[in-house]
Amino acid sequence: MFTYFKMKKNEWKIRNAIYNSILGFMKNKQDIVNTAKKLFDSVKDMSGDEIRNEFIGKLAEIVHEESKRQRNNKETEKISGK
Repeated sequence: MFTYFKMKKNEWKIRNAIYNSILGFMKNKQDIVNTAKKLFDSVKDMSGDEIRNEFIGKLAEIVHEESKRQRNNKETEKISGK
């Protein structure tokens, strides 16, 4: 009898983990859908060229900032003697 209750307890733990995973996925899915809707609403009045130019500009800005951050990290490591 003790084994039965122990098995049921483990079964509830597994079910809880599965249900929480499903709920987490559904919440993330809704966030992705909301983000996609906002993105579409923000660009629906723009032409394809404007969207491409804006995307390329933002991408270049992100790459530039990332390279600056990596360069600063390398310089910090050289100064600290790592």
